Amino acid sequence: MNDKPVEVIVASEELKASKEFKAKNLTGKYPFLETEEGNLSESVAIAKYIAHGHPTLNGTNTFEAAKVN
Repeated sequence: MNDKPVEVIVASEELKASKEFKAKNLTGKYPFLETEEGNLSESVAIAKYIAHGHPTLNGTNTFEAAKVN
């Protein structure tokens, strides 16, 4: 993610039940990624967010990019 620090938290049932966490994860879906821009809770959206700006994860040309999508 472009040299940004990443912290991985495996959410316990206690954390999932907290009001603070529910306020962040409105849909209750997992996986869940909290970013500076906002929160994502769909696997494909998270994968695309992580791959954005990487030289090869989205393909090296338009055909490869179409295959990834």
